[in-house]
Amino acid sequence: MVVPATLMVLVAAVVAANLIHEDAGLVAAVLMGMTVANQRRIDISLSLYEFEETLVQLLVAVLFVLVAASVSPHDVGSVMPQALVLVAVMILLIRPAAVTLTMLRSRFTWPQRAFVAWMAPRGIVAGATASAFGPVLAQKGVAGADKLLPIVFVSIFGTVVVYGLTASLAARFLGVAGEGHRLVLVVGGHGWARELAGALKRSGVAVRMWVGTPGDQSEARAAGLDANRGRIMVDAISREAELEEVTDALMLTPSDDFNTLGAAELRDELGHQHVYRVAPDPRDPDLLPPSREIGILADRSLTFAELDRQFAAGAQIVCRSADADHWSDGEPPIVPLAAVGPDGRLRFAADGLRPDVRADDTLIALVPRPGSPKDASRA
Repeated sequence: MVVPATLMVLVAAVVAANLIHEDAGLVAAVLMGMTVANQRRIDISLSLYEFEETLVQLLVAVLFVLVAASVSPHDVGSVMPQALVLVAVMILLIRPAAVTLTMLRSRFTWPQRAFVAWMAPRGIVAGATASAFGPVLAQKGVAGADKLLPIVFVSIFGTVVVYGLTASLAARFLGVAGEGHRLVLVVGGHGWARELAGALKRSGVAVRMWVGTPGDQSEARAAGLDANRGRIMVDAISREAELEEVTDALMLTPSDDFNTLGAAELRDELGHQHVYRVAPDPRDPDLLPPSREIGILADRSLTFAELDRQFAAGAQIVCRSADADHWSDGEPPIVPLAAVGPDGRLRFAADGLRPDVRADDTLIALVPRPGSPKDASRA
């Protein structure tokens, strides 16, 4: 009931303020937001996220439709020259000046400041303010009030178009754009998880690790891997920051229950075809995984316990060229885990299916120790 209760209190505050003084509701809503956001007694991060995800998106969409419906092509055409000049002044003068003043003593680099100075699309605040005050001022005979909403409409449309079409170009030109390559999040810090992360990195895939104990973190960093404590069971806003630039995830912890919950959370963020986990042991977990769960790394025989046993017996994860000879049942037989293309294309083996492999790909595979019980069972 968080969203209905929040909406009820907000509407009550706006209506009460308007009853006391006309148009005071907007000020009341702003003050209420400032007060709630800056109080420290109650954690409201998740509540605000739910409110924004459901209600705010709907109201914003409705508002933009109403703003567009409130102006006619003739209204827009009559203010077009002045509005375009205003858009140019906002983009080239006002925004850079504001960013320069506010970031004078900050630790941002000049390219970062320049990118922030270039990005300032207008939207909900400008549209809501113009919709609230423009018609009222026009009814009271204020000169030029009838042009306020058309000018704001052109400003919103113009800034969104300019920044939307040039954002990626500006980021690349200033050197602040992300790599744009695949970034795999490996959750788990034990030995063979580090080995798999290292194999991915050697194949040209960027890797980030979420590692628990300080000892595992130190060993991962010593191996040249980016390793930190991860926060997955947190509010969605913090998790989104944690997952910045991540495209794929591997859940490799010893806990099948954590892997089940973590994979479900990450699939909401990254998509069902981008999150994989080790097979659950049907005898161990307290939480039963979905009966038709997809995204099991390799196949269901490779549980955490089985992988631990194989690596204790001398198994290794290797990178090799993906030619036809390596698919034969030689000695020892390999278990394909992933294929990485020269262009960064990444495919994991999942649910008993081998990855789609091309001749120039790099194959990442599990190689059991010759003569191990696993080999004997496959012979």
